[in-house]
Amino acid sequence: MKINYIKDFRTRIYKTLLVSIGLFIALISFGTIGYILIEDAYWFDALYMVIITASTVGFYEVIDLSTAGRVFTMVMIVFNLAFFTYAITKLSTLFLDGEFRKYLKQRKMENVLNNMTDHVIICGFGRLGHAISSVLEQQKIPFIIIEKDIEKIRMHKERNYIFIEGNATNDEIIDVIGIERAKAIVATLPSDAENVFLVLSAKEKSNTITIYSRASDPENVNKLKMAGAHEVILPEYIGGAYIGSKIASTEIEDYNHFFNNLVKKK
Repeated sequence: MKINYIKDFRTRIYKTLLVSIGLFIALISFGTIGYILIEDAYWFDALYMVIITASTVGFYEVIDLSTAGRVFTMVMIVFNLAFFTYAITKLSTLFLDGEFRKYLKQRKMENVLNNMTDHVIICGFGRLGHAISSVLEQQKIPFIIIEKDIEKIRMHKERNYIFIEGNATNDEIIDVIGIERAKAIVATLPSDAENVFLVLSAKEKSNTITIYSRASDPENVNKLKMAGAHEVILPEYIGGAYIGSKIASTEIEDYNHFFNNLVKKK
């Protein structure tokens, strides 16, 4: 789901309707004034002539047209054809070219988001985000994924995950995903700086949500915790510790204790 698509679609519909209505009023006004000036017609008769000309219904003329009046009528017909061509083209593009279907799909997704509670928000769909979503899917825990790389979203389209296309550090996106109703948010963005910013934003939006974050550098663990993260994960160090323990044939029962000591040494 592209967060601004619904708003953009509505804006295009309103713009198309406003332009079409404006052109129609201008056409009616132009024609009415033209018949009044050219044929010295009563305003209602002039309006009647414009309507039957624009609608091409073929009723009888109430004004005896001069040569100038006939020329003006031909101009009105050309303008009328141009107007209807414009209006039909614009509206058919919006409603018949897959745009309206996409809008309905996005509206349905928006309703799903508005009704979600106790869900998990995964920010970033890299290897870690993919692994987290797989576990949550197995456990039947509802979740939303925020990812700005459209190719990653397309690659996993068949999974029917709820994707929000955009930058997770954008406050507009944070407001739409129902963070006040979520139970957890996971910051798995590529850089520690982005994760710090996201953690700060999440903490500002909700005091009850549990915040998890990944870190690439052990030196940034304390920064993330100071920003508001409840748990900070170092994926590379977890993998390294596991392999190291296997090589050394030792068991590490408490990885949190291990990483706390590791960070302190750093």
